[in-house]
Amino acid sequence: MLTFGVLVYSISDANGFNIIWRYFAWSNQALSVFTLWTITVFLTLSKKPYVITLIPALFMTAVCTTYIFVAPECLDLPHKFDLSPALGYAIGSAAAAIAAVLFFLWKSKRKYTEAKQ
Repeated sequence: MLTFGVLVYSISDANGFNIIWRYFAWSNQALSVFTLWTITVFLTLSKKPYVITLIPALFMTAVCTTYIFVAPECLDLPHKFDLSPALGYAIGSAAAAIAAVLFFLWKSKRKYTEAKQ
């Protein structure tokens, strides 16, 4: 039923397919963020080289966060507040940096707890 509704919307609205495609693309990237972070945690817990997925997880975190702040269908900060899109890029970079700090804090806390036992 949902598929039928999306199909009708994309046919009835001249720009319908483009709008649906943007949301689909973003949801696909958001899924990759969660998957990469999950695999990173799994590799860390398994004592395997987690950097293989950590770097893409940080990059995709920055990309998805930037999209939320810059895209017209999301918060659209550049147009709403007459700001430079660079602010969205800075926020995305800050989100990736915060995620990295939180990951390494979690990792060090876990290492300390394991050593204590």
